[in-house]
Amino acid sequence: MAGLHIFLSNKCTQRLTSAKLKDPCGPLKGPGSSGVLDVQGPLKELRNLSLLSPIVNNPSFKPSLTDKTYTYWERLGIKRIGDMYEMGKLLSFQQLQLKYNLKSNQYFKYLQFRDYLKKHIQGYQTLTLDLLDEAMNNKAESSNLISYLYNIILNIELPSTEAIRVDWERELLIKIPKETWEKYLIYIHKYSINARHNLIQFKILHRLYYSKTRLNKIYPNISPTCDKCLSQNATITHSFVSCTKLHKSWNEMFTKLFNIKLDPNTEMIIFGSMEDGNKLNTFQKSRLNYGLITAKKITQCLTCGFQICRKRHILKKCDSSS
Repeated sequence: MAGLHIFLSNKCTQRLTSAKLKDPCGPLKGPGSSGVLDVQGPLKELRNLSLLSPIVNNPSFKPSLTDKTYTYWERLGIKRIGDMYEMGKLLSFQQLQLKYNLKSNQYFKYLQFRDYLKKHIQGYQTLTLDLLDEAMNNKAESSNLISYLYNIILNIELPSTEAIRVDWERELLIKIPKETWEKYLIYIHKYSINARHNLIQFKILHRLYYSKTRLNKIYPNISPTCDKCLSQNATITHSFVSCTKLHKSWNEMFTKLFNIKLDPNTEMIIFGSMEDGNKLNTFQKSRLNYGLITAKKITQCLTCGFQICRKRHILKKCDSSS
């Protein structure tokens, strides 16, 4: 982590802040990392070009790769694009001359670089530091730089799940309060320590699961009819809950898990036991959720409901997680 931190602080700045995503330098790789550090795409949404972008050896500004004039500028103190600005405004050539002692014969180079700014930044005459600039400028030597950058990326125009909530309300014919929906989203990561189990719940809750009705819309030659009951269209809800071939299996699983009468309902199976199962204590709710996600995993692979060996497998899994 220390090596990667140093890499981001000292080497990666010019790559992260470059206007060109694909450049001659190839993919980003940090010391000790096993793969490519794929952050350029998300960070591209933050700005067109950063004030921290270097002028010399900037892959998106090709003249800087060979022209020694910009190396001379670097020695005078014009190292980054931000050095061309003062109080958020682009300095004129005369102002740069006074500030950095530029020679008059370098006016063409100034025009060349200004044209580069004009092509890459809308409203290039005025620029201020954005969130990424501030992070790299103020936290470059901080131990939590990686976490800080990660949080910035996560907060870039987070997609709304409101349409998904409305779709569930329409399909289940219920009202789902926004507060409850937010809890369902957060609870996705608490079903299991197994990331694959959580991914199953994520796909179901976000309606990304490829039910037969969805496949039929993509490939008309695929029948939307459920393979289990052979009588109704296999929506997400039908595939996991309302299919008649699953009713008995769900009831048996709930009874064997807790030795009490607990009628499984659609909301409990789809969203989890967070808002239901008041008869259960915290331990039992945790066990129930693990059993639900395991059952949903198995349901995807079966054509005729839960076979008895599969039900025993679910119970064994729940016992081992206890």
